[in-house]
Amino acid sequence: MQRISTPTFLTRWQSTGVALVSGLVLFLAGAQMAQAQVHTTWLWHLEQPIYWSEQGGTLSPYHYQAAKESHDLKFSGGNVYSDGLAHPLNDLFEIFSKDDRVAVYQYRAKDAVSALLGYPEAGAQVNYSGDLIDNVNSLGNAFQWGYSPSWKNNFQTARSWTTPAGKPRMDLTGFTYHHALSPLISDEVLRKQIQTHKVLYAANFGTSPNYSKGYWPAECSFSERNIKVLVEEGFQWSVVAGAHIARTLSDYPLSFGTNVCNYDPPNGADIVPATGNNWWNGQIDGRGGAFAAPMCYLPHYMRYVDPATGAESRMIAVPMDDLLSYKDGYSPTGVGDVSAHVAPFQDPARPSLVLLAHDGDNAYGGGYSYYNEDVPNYAAAATGAGYVPTTIQQYLNDHPVPTSDIIHVEDGSWVNAENDWGHPQFINWLWPQFN
Repeated sequence: MQRISTPTFLTRWQSTGVALVSGLVLFLAGAQMAQAQVHTTWLWHLEQPIYWSEQGGTLSPYHYQAAKESHDLKFSGGNVYSDGLAHPLNDLFEIFSKDDRVAVYQYRAKDAVSALLGYPEAGAQVNYSGDLIDNVNSLGNAFQWGYSPSWKNNFQTARSWTTPAGKPRMDLTGFTYHHALSPLISDEVLRKQIQTHKVLYAANFGTSPNYSKGYWPAECSFSERNIKVLVEEGFQWSVVAGAHIARTLSDYPLSFGTNVCNYDPPNGADIVPATGNNWWNGQIDGRGGAFAAPMCYLPHYMRYVDPATGAESRMIAVPMDDLLSYKDGYSPTGVGDVSAHVAPFQDPARPSLVLLAHDGDNAYGGGYSYYNEDVPNYAAAATGAGYVPTTIQQYLNDHPVPTSDIIHVEDGSWVNAENDWGHPQFINWLWPQFN
Protein backbone atom coordinates (compact mmCIF):
# COMPACT_ATOMS: atom_id res chain seq x y z
CA MET A 1 0.00 0.00 0.00
CA GLN A 2 1.27 3.46 -0.86
CA ARG A 3 2.16 5.61 2.10
CA ILE A 4 0.08 8.75 2.62
CA SER A 5 2.03 11.66 4.17
CA THR A 6 0.67 14.67 6.04
CA PRO A 7 1.43 18.14 4.55
CA THR A 8 3.83 20.25 6.64
CA PHE A 9 1.41 23.11 7.22
CA LEU A 10 -0.95 20.77 9.06
CA THR A 11 1.55 20.50 11.92
CA ARG A 12 0.46 24.02 12.92
CA TRP A 13 -3.06 22.80 13.59
CA GLN A 14 -4.25 22.35 17.11
CA SER A 15 -4.19 18.84 18.48
CA THR A 16 -7.87 18.38 17.61
CA GLY A 17 -7.17 19.19 14.00
CA VAL A 18 -4.22 16.86 13.91
CA ALA A 19 -6.36 14.07 15.27
CA LEU A 20 -8.97 14.72 12.61
CA VAL A 21 -6.37 14.67 9.86
CA SER A 22 -4.81 11.50 11.24
CA GLY A 23 -8.22 9.86 11.29
CA LEU A 24 -8.84 10.96 7.72
CA VAL A 25 -5.48 9.54 6.64
CA LEU A 26 -6.27 6.20 8.26
CA PHE A 27 -9.71 6.20 6.67
CA LEU A 28 -8.30 6.89 3.21
CA ALA A 29 -5.59 4.28 3.66
CA GLY A 30 -8.18 1.73 4.71
CA ALA A 31 -10.40 2.62 1.77
CA GLN A 32 -7.45 2.27 -0.59
CA MET A 33 -6.64 -1.17 0.82
CA ALA A 34 -10.27 -2.29 0.48
CA GLN A 35 -10.44 -1.01 -3.07
CA ALA A 36 -7.43 -3.07 -4.03
CA GLN A 37 -8.87 -6.42 -3.00
CA VAL A 38 -8.79 -9.13 -5.67
CA HIS A 39 -11.97 -9.33 -7.76
CA THR A 40 -13.01 -12.56 -9.45
CA THR A 41 -15.58 -13.73 -11.98
CA TRP A 42 -16.40 -16.43 -14.56
CA LEU A 43 -17.13 -16.79 -18.26
CA TRP A 44 -18.92 -19.91 -19.53
CA HIS A 45 -18.79 -20.52 -23.28
CA LEU A 46 -21.72 -22.48 -24.77
CA GLU A 47 -21.53 -23.62 -28.39
CA GLN A 48 -22.63 -26.36 -30.75
CA PRO A 49 -22.09 -25.98 -34.50
CA ILE A 50 -24.43 -26.56 -37.40
CA TYR A 51 -23.43 -30.18 -37.93
CA TRP A 52 -24.63 -30.43 -41.52
CA SER A 53 -24.72 -27.13 -43.35
CA GLU A 54 -26.80 -28.32 -46.27
CA GLN A 55 -29.90 -26.39 -47.29
CA GLY A 56 -32.84 -27.24 -45.07
CA GLY A 57 -35.88 -29.24 -46.14
CA THR A 58 -39.50 -28.40 -45.45
CA LEU A 59 -38.71 -26.97 -42.00
CA SER A 60 -36.19 -24.38 -43.23
CA PRO A 61 -35.78 -24.32 -47.03
CA TYR A 62 -33.87 -21.02 -46.91
CA HIS A 63 -31.58 -21.84 -44.01
CA TYR A 64 -28.97 -24.29 -42.85
CA GLN A 65 -30.21 -27.48 -41.28
CA ALA A 66 -30.34 -27.08 -37.51
CA ALA A 67 -30.06 -30.09 -35.19
CA LYS A 68 -33.63 -31.42 -35.34
CA GLU A 69 -33.87 -31.19 -39.11
CA SER A 70 -30.49 -32.83 -39.74
CA HIS A 71 -31.38 -35.66 -37.38
CA ASP A 72 -34.83 -36.19 -38.86
CA LEU A 73 -33.58 -36.16 -42.46
CA LYS A 74 -30.75 -38.54 -41.64
CA PHE A 75 -33.18 -41.13 -40.28
CA SER A 76 -35.85 -40.70 -42.95
CA GLY A 77 -33.80 -41.39 -46.07
CA GLY A 78 -32.47 -37.86 -46.56
CA ASN A 79 -28.97 -36.35 -46.51
CA VAL A 80 -27.50 -39.27 -48.45
CA TYR A 81 -24.70 -38.28 -50.80
CA SER A 82 -22.28 -39.92 -53.23
CA ASP A 83 -20.48 -41.71 -50.43
CA GLY A 84 -23.70 -43.61 -49.72
CA LEU A 85 -23.76 -42.43 -46.11
CA ALA A 86 -26.50 -40.49 -44.34
CA HIS A 87 -25.16 -37.25 -42.90
CA PRO A 88 -24.19 -35.84 -40.52
CA LEU A 89 -22.09 -38.75 -39.33
CA ASN A 90 -22.18 -37.23 -35.82
CA ASP A 91 -24.73 -38.69 -33.40
CA LEU A 92 -26.82 -35.60 -32.72
CA PHE A 93 -28.99 -37.38 -30.18
CA GLU A 94 -25.92 -38.32 -28.15
CA ILE A 95 -24.57 -34.76 -28.37
CA PHE A 96 -27.69 -32.77 -27.51
CA SER A 97 -29.56 -35.15 -25.20
CA LYS A 98 -26.89 -35.31 -22.46
CA ASP A 99 -28.57 -34.29 -19.23
CA ASP A 100 -25.94 -31.67 -18.44
CA ARG A 101 -26.24 -30.03 -21.86
CA VAL A 102 -30.04 -30.10 -21.77
CA ALA A 103 -29.72 -28.29 -18.43
CA VAL A 104 -27.06 -25.69 -19.18
CA TYR A 105 -28.42 -24.79 -22.61
CA GLN A 106 -31.72 -23.94 -20.90
CA TYR A 107 -31.53 -23.09 -17.19
CA ARG A 108 -28.47 -24.21 -15.24
CA ALA A 109 -26.36 -21.10 -15.86
CA LYS A 110 -29.27 -19.04 -14.52
CA ASP A 111 -29.41 -21.25 -11.41
CA ALA A 112 -25.68 -20.70 -10.80
CA VAL A 113 -26.01 -16.93 -11.09
CA SER A 114 -29.09 -17.05 -8.85
CA ALA A 115 -26.93 -18.65 -6.16
CA LEU A 116 -24.63 -15.61 -6.30
CA LEU A 117 -27.31 -12.96 -5.74
CA GLY A 118 -26.48 -12.73 -2.03
CA TYR A 119 -23.15 -11.12 -2.88
CA PRO A 120 -23.24 -7.38 -3.62
CA GLU A 121 -21.99 -7.47 -7.20
CA ALA A 122 -21.45 -11.13 -8.10
CA GLY A 123 -22.40 -12.64 -11.43
CA ALA A 124 -20.97 -14.28 -14.52
CA GLN A 125 -20.49 -13.88 -18.23
CA VAL A 126 -22.21 -16.44 -20.48
CA ASN A 127 -21.35 -16.79 -24.14
CA TYR A 128 -24.11 -18.37 -26.26
CA SER A 129 -23.26 -18.84 -29.93
CA GLY A 130 -25.65 -18.08 -32.78
CA ASP A 131 -25.62 -21.59 -34.19
CA LEU A 132 -26.39 -23.01 -30.74
CA ILE A 133 -29.39 -20.68 -30.53
CA ASP A 134 -30.66 -22.10 -33.83
CA ASN A 135 -29.99 -25.68 -32.76
CA VAL A 136 -31.75 -25.32 -29.40
CA ASN A 137 -34.70 -23.51 -30.96
CA SER A 138 -35.13 -26.36 -33.45
CA LEU A 139 -35.28 -28.87 -30.60
CA GLY A 140 -37.19 -26.70 -28.15
CA ASN A 141 -39.94 -25.77 -30.57
CA ALA A 142 -40.52 -29.49 -31.12
CA PHE A 143 -40.26 -30.38 -27.38
CA GLN A 144 -37.57 -32.84 -28.42
CA TRP A 145 -34.94 -34.51 -26.18
CA GLY A 146 -35.89 -32.52 -23.08
CA TYR A 147 -35.90 -29.07 -24.67
CA SER A 148 -38.72 -26.55 -24.45
CA PRO A 149 -39.50 -23.36 -26.40
CA SER A 150 -39.34 -21.46 -23.09
CA TRP A 151 -35.59 -22.10 -22.68
CA LYS A 152 -34.71 -18.51 -23.57
CA ASN A 153 -36.87 -17.10 -20.77
CA ASN A 154 -34.28 -18.22 -18.22
CA PHE A 155 -31.56 -16.20 -19.91
CA GLN A 156 -33.84 -13.19 -20.24
CA THR A 157 -34.59 -13.36 -16.51
CA ALA A 158 -30.96 -13.75 -15.43
CA ARG A 159 -30.00 -10.91 -17.75
CA SER A 160 -32.49 -8.66 -15.96
CA TRP A 161 -30.81 -9.11 -12.57
CA THR A 162 -28.44 -6.18 -12.08
CA THR A 163 -25.35 -5.23 -10.13
CA PRO A 164 -25.10 -1.98 -8.09
CA ALA A 165 -24.06 -0.14 -11.27
CA GLY A 166 -27.08 -1.47 -13.15
CA LYS A 167 -25.03 -4.01 -15.14
CA PRO A 168 -26.41 -7.49 -15.88
CA ARG A 169 -25.61 -10.16 -13.31
CA MET A 170 -25.52 -12.49 -16.32
CA ASP A 171 -23.77 -10.68 -19.14
CA LEU A 172 -24.51 -12.55 -22.37
CA THR A 173 -21.35 -11.54 -24.18
CA GLY A 174 -20.93 -10.83 -27.86
CA PHE A 175 -19.81 -13.57 -30.22
CA THR A 176 -20.03 -14.68 -33.81
CA TYR A 177 -22.86 -16.68 -35.39
CA HIS A 178 -20.60 -19.66 -36.09
CA HIS A 179 -17.58 -20.77 -34.09
CA ALA A 180 -15.43 -18.48 -36.23
CA LEU A 181 -11.82 -17.84 -35.22
CA SER A 182 -11.64 -14.06 -35.39
CA PRO A 183 -7.97 -13.75 -36.47
CA LEU A 184 -8.41 -16.21 -39.35
CA ILE A 185 -11.28 -14.54 -41.19
CA SER A 186 -11.47 -11.26 -43.09
CA ASP A 187 -12.79 -8.06 -41.55
CA GLU A 188 -15.89 -8.33 -43.72
CA VAL A 189 -16.67 -11.87 -42.60
CA LEU A 190 -16.01 -11.05 -38.94
CA ARG A 191 -18.36 -8.08 -39.17
CA LYS A 192 -21.16 -10.17 -40.73
CA GLN A 193 -20.65 -12.97 -38.21
CA ILE A 194 -21.08 -10.49 -35.33
CA GLN A 195 -24.04 -8.76 -36.95
CA THR A 196 -25.80 -12.08 -37.48
CA HIS A 197 -25.23 -12.96 -33.82
CA LYS A 198 -26.73 -9.61 -32.81
CA VAL A 199 -29.92 -10.36 -34.74
CA LEU A 200 -30.38 -13.77 -33.11
CA TYR A 201 -29.41 -12.37 -29.71
CA ALA A 202 -32.09 -9.66 -29.89
CA ALA A 203 -34.75 -12.08 -31.14
CA ASN A 204 -34.11 -14.57 -28.34
CA PHE A 205 -32.69 -12.65 -25.38
CA GLY A 206 -34.25 -9.23 -25.95
CA THR A 207 -32.89 -5.74 -26.46
CA SER A 208 -33.06 -4.51 -22.86
CA PRO A 209 -30.40 -4.25 -21.65
CA ASN A 210 -28.60 -3.61 -24.92
CA TYR A 211 -26.22 -6.03 -26.62
CA SER A 212 -23.15 -6.67 -24.48
CA LYS A 213 -20.14 -4.35 -24.58
CA GLY A 214 -17.89 -7.38 -24.18
CA TYR A 215 -16.64 -9.88 -26.77
CA TRP A 216 -15.60 -13.48 -26.27
CA PRO A 217 -13.50 -14.70 -29.22
CA ALA A 218 -13.91 -18.39 -30.09
CA GLU A 219 -11.12 -20.44 -28.45
CA CYS A 220 -10.07 -17.07 -26.98
CA SER A 221 -8.29 -16.68 -30.34
CA PHE A 222 -7.37 -13.04 -30.65
CA SER A 223 -5.27 -10.70 -32.72
CA GLU A 224 -4.95 -6.94 -32.42
CA ARG A 225 -5.95 -6.90 -36.10
CA ASN A 226 -9.50 -7.58 -34.89
CA ILE A 227 -9.73 -4.42 -32.79
CA LYS A 228 -10.92 -2.09 -35.57
CA VAL A 229 -13.97 -4.19 -36.47
CA LEU A 230 -14.81 -4.94 -32.84
CA VAL A 231 -14.78 -1.25 -31.93
CA GLU A 232 -16.87 -0.39 -34.97
CA GLU A 233 -19.40 -3.02 -33.86
CA GLY A 234 -19.72 -1.34 -30.45
CA PHE A 235 -17.49 -3.47 -28.25
CA GLN A 236 -15.54 -1.83 -25.44
CA TRP A 237 -13.61 -4.87 -24.28
CA SER A 238 -12.54 -8.35 -25.33
CA VAL A 239 -11.30 -11.28 -23.31
CA VAL A 240 -7.72 -12.27 -24.19
CA ALA A 241 -5.54 -15.11 -22.94
CA GLY A 242 -3.26 -13.92 -20.14
CA ALA A 243 -0.43 -15.97 -21.59
CA HIS A 244 -0.34 -13.67 -24.61
CA ILE A 245 0.28 -10.70 -22.37
CA ALA A 246 2.90 -12.57 -20.34
CA ARG A 247 4.87 -13.59 -23.43
CA THR A 248 5.31 -9.98 -24.53
CA LEU A 249 7.04 -8.88 -21.31
CA SER A 250 10.80 -8.35 -21.40
CA ASP A 251 11.44 -10.44 -18.26
CA TYR A 252 9.28 -13.39 -19.37
CA PRO A 253 10.98 -16.37 -17.66
CA LEU A 254 11.46 -18.48 -20.78
CA SER A 255 11.99 -22.16 -20.14
CA PHE A 256 10.71 -25.00 -22.27
CA GLY A 257 8.19 -27.52 -21.03
CA THR A 258 4.56 -27.66 -20.00
CA ASN A 259 5.14 -25.42 -16.97
CA VAL A 260 6.08 -22.32 -18.97
CA CYS A 261 6.53 -22.55 -22.75
CA ASN A 262 5.18 -25.59 -24.57
CA TYR A 263 5.66 -24.20 -28.08
CA ASP A 264 7.84 -21.68 -29.92
CA PRO A 265 9.40 -18.90 -27.86
CA PRO A 266 8.04 -15.36 -28.24
CA ASN A 267 8.90 -13.54 -31.43
CA GLY A 268 11.27 -10.67 -30.74
CA ALA A 269 8.89 -8.29 -32.52
CA ASP A 270 6.24 -8.99 -29.85
CA ILE A 271 8.44 -8.20 -26.85
CA VAL A 272 7.93 -4.82 -25.18
CA PRO A 273 10.05 -3.00 -22.53
CA ALA A 274 7.48 -3.58 -19.76
CA THR A 275 8.29 -6.17 -17.10
CA GLY A 276 6.10 -8.56 -15.14
CA ASN A 277 8.30 -8.76 -12.03
CA ASN A 278 6.19 -11.18 -9.94
CA TRP A 279 5.98 -14.47 -11.82
CA TRP A 280 4.43 -17.84 -11.10
CA ASN A 281 3.90 -20.91 -13.26
CA GLY A 282 2.24 -24.30 -13.36
CA GLN A 283 0.50 -26.86 -15.56
CA ILE A 284 -2.26 -29.44 -15.71
CA ASP A 285 -2.61 -32.10 -18.42
CA GLY A 286 0.26 -30.54 -20.36
CA ARG A 287 -1.40 -27.14 -20.41
CA GLY A 288 0.29 -24.38 -18.49
CA GLY A 289 2.32 -21.23 -18.59
CA ALA A 290 3.97 -18.45 -16.63
CA PHE A 291 1.96 -15.45 -15.45
CA ALA A 292 2.91 -12.13 -13.89
CA ALA A 293 0.96 -10.41 -11.14
CA PRO A 294 -0.59 -7.93 -11.33
CA MET A 295 0.22 -7.41 -15.04
CA CYS A 296 -1.70 -10.48 -16.24
CA TYR A 297 -4.62 -9.78 -13.89
CA LEU A 298 -5.46 -6.21 -14.84
CA PRO A 299 -7.49 -4.94 -17.79
CA HIS A 300 -5.41 -2.73 -20.09
CA TYR A 301 -6.00 -0.85 -23.29
CA MET A 302 -4.74 -2.35 -26.53
CA ARG A 303 -4.72 -0.70 -29.94
CA TYR A 304 -4.61 -1.26 -33.67
CA VAL A 305 -3.34 1.26 -36.21
CA ASP A 306 -4.86 0.93 -39.67
CA PRO A 307 -1.86 0.76 -42.05
CA ALA A 308 -3.89 2.34 -44.85
CA THR A 309 -5.11 5.39 -42.95
CA GLY A 310 -3.01 5.63 -39.79
CA ALA A 311 -6.24 5.75 -37.75
CA GLU A 312 -5.98 4.20 -34.29
CA SER A 313 -8.64 2.02 -32.69
CA ARG A 314 -8.55 1.15 -28.99
CA MET A 315 -10.38 -1.27 -26.75
CA ILE A 316 -9.81 -2.93 -23.38
CA ALA A 317 -8.11 -6.32 -23.04
CA VAL A 318 -9.57 -8.34 -20.15
CA PRO A 319 -7.12 -11.16 -19.38
CA MET A 320 -8.29 -14.64 -18.48
CA ASP A 321 -5.99 -16.84 -16.43
CA ASP A 322 -5.34 -19.70 -18.85
CA LEU A 323 -4.11 -22.15 -16.24
CA LEU A 324 -6.66 -21.51 -13.49
CA SER A 325 -9.43 -21.45 -16.08
CA TYR A 326 -8.48 -24.88 -17.38
CA LYS A 327 -8.29 -26.21 -13.81
CA ASP A 328 -11.72 -24.75 -13.03
CA GLY A 329 -13.20 -26.57 -16.02
CA TYR A 330 -11.90 -29.98 -14.93
CA SER A 331 -12.01 -30.14 -11.13
CA PRO A 332 -13.21 -28.25 -8.07
CA THR A 333 -11.01 -25.23 -7.43
CA GLY A 334 -10.36 -23.00 -4.48
CA VAL A 335 -8.66 -19.66 -4.08
CA GLY A 336 -5.30 -21.00 -2.92
CA ASP A 337 -3.41 -20.05 -6.08
CA VAL A 338 -5.02 -16.61 -6.06
CA SER A 339 -3.97 -16.07 -2.46
CA ALA A 340 -0.44 -17.28 -3.13
CA HIS A 341 0.33 -15.76 -6.52
CA VAL A 342 -2.02 -12.82 -7.17
CA ALA A 343 -3.22 -11.19 -3.95
CA PRO A 344 0.24 -10.39 -2.49
CA PHE A 345 1.14 -8.31 -5.55
CA GLN A 346 -1.82 -5.94 -5.75
CA ASP A 347 -1.53 -2.56 -7.38
CA PRO A 348 -2.75 -0.41 -4.46
CA ALA A 349 -4.76 1.78 -6.83
CA ARG A 350 -6.36 -1.00 -8.89
CA PRO A 351 -7.63 -4.41 -7.76
CA SER A 352 -6.61 -7.46 -9.73
CA LEU A 353 -9.32 -9.28 -11.69
CA VAL A 354 -9.10 -13.09 -11.83
CA LEU A 355 -11.24 -14.33 -14.72
CA LEU A 356 -11.97 -18.06 -14.97
CA ALA A 357 -13.11 -18.64 -18.56
CA HIS A 358 -13.82 -22.03 -20.14
CA ASP A 359 -16.42 -24.17 -21.87
CA GLY A 360 -19.62 -24.33 -19.91
CA ASP A 361 -20.96 -27.49 -21.55
CA ASN A 362 -18.03 -29.91 -21.47
CA ALA A 363 -16.21 -32.00 -18.86
CA TYR A 364 -16.59 -31.13 -15.16
CA GLY A 365 -17.19 -27.46 -16.02
CA GLY A 366 -20.44 -28.39 -17.76
CA GLY A 367 -21.90 -30.52 -15.01
CA TYR A 368 -24.31 -30.36 -12.09
CA SER A 369 -21.61 -30.34 -9.43
CA TYR A 370 -19.74 -27.49 -11.08
CA TYR A 371 -22.67 -25.10 -11.40
CA ASN A 372 -24.58 -26.02 -8.26
CA GLU A 373 -21.69 -26.71 -5.88
CA ASP A 374 -18.33 -25.44 -7.10
CA VAL A 375 -19.48 -22.00 -8.26
CA PRO A 376 -21.19 -21.04 -4.96
CA ASN A 377 -18.39 -22.67 -2.96
CA TYR A 378 -15.78 -20.67 -4.85
CA ALA A 379 -17.72 -17.45 -4.29
CA ALA A 380 -17.92 -18.20 -0.58
CA ALA A 381 -14.20 -19.01 -0.37
CA ALA A 382 -13.31 -15.86 -2.28
CA THR A 383 -15.45 -13.71 -0.01
CA GLY A 384 -13.99 -15.40 3.05
CA ALA A 385 -10.51 -14.49 1.83
CA GLY A 386 -11.56 -10.87 1.40
CA TYR A 387 -11.98 -11.04 -2.37
CA VAL A 388 -14.92 -9.67 -4.36
CA PRO A 389 -17.03 -11.83 -6.72
CA THR A 390 -18.10 -9.49 -9.51
CA THR A 391 -18.81 -9.16 -13.23
CA ILE A 392 -16.46 -7.70 -15.81
CA GLN A 393 -18.74 -4.78 -16.63
CA GLN A 394 -19.24 -3.89 -12.95
CA TYR A 395 -15.48 -4.07 -12.38
CA LEU A 396 -14.76 -1.76 -15.32
CA ASN A 397 -17.42 0.64 -14.11
CA ASP A 398 -15.82 0.86 -10.66
CA HIS A 399 -12.19 0.68 -11.76
CA PRO A 400 -11.75 2.42 -15.14
CA VAL A 401 -8.62 1.55 -17.07
CA PRO A 402 -6.23 4.53 -17.20
CA THR A 403 -6.01 5.84 -20.75
CA SER A 404 -2.21 5.72 -20.50
CA ASP A 405 -2.21 1.98 -19.72
CA ILE A 406 -1.62 0.50 -23.18
CA ILE A 407 -0.15 -2.96 -23.75
CA HIS A 408 0.63 -5.25 -26.65
CA VAL A 409 -1.17 -8.60 -26.95
CA GLU A 410 0.51 -11.40 -28.87
CA ASP A 411 -1.59 -13.35 -31.39
CA GLY A 412 -2.87 -16.70 -30.19
CA SER A 413 -5.57 -18.71 -28.43
CA TRP A 414 -6.03 -20.13 -24.96
CA VAL A 415 -3.91 -23.11 -23.89
CA ASN A 416 -6.71 -25.67 -24.22
CA ALA A 417 -6.17 -26.97 -27.76
CA GLU A 418 -3.86 -30.00 -27.67
CA ASN A 419 -0.69 -29.64 -29.78
CA ASP A 420 -1.37 -25.93 -30.22
CA TRP A 421 -1.30 -24.78 -26.56
CA GLY A 422 -1.90 -21.17 -27.65
CA HIS A 423 0.61 -20.97 -30.50
CA PRO A 424 0.65 -17.48 -32.10
CA GLN A 425 0.31 -19.03 -35.57
CA PHE A 426 -2.89 -20.93 -34.63
CA ILE A 427 -1.31 -24.21 -35.73
CA ASN A 428 -4.19 -26.32 -34.44
CA TRP A 429 -6.41 -24.75 -37.11
CA LEU A 430 -3.91 -24.00 -39.89
CA TRP A 431 -1.36 -26.82 -39.93
CA PRO A 432 -0.47 -28.90 -41.83
CA GLN A 433 -0.92 -26.59 -44.78
CA PHE A 434 -1.36 -29.46 -47.21
CA ASN A 435 -2.99 -32.90 -47.16
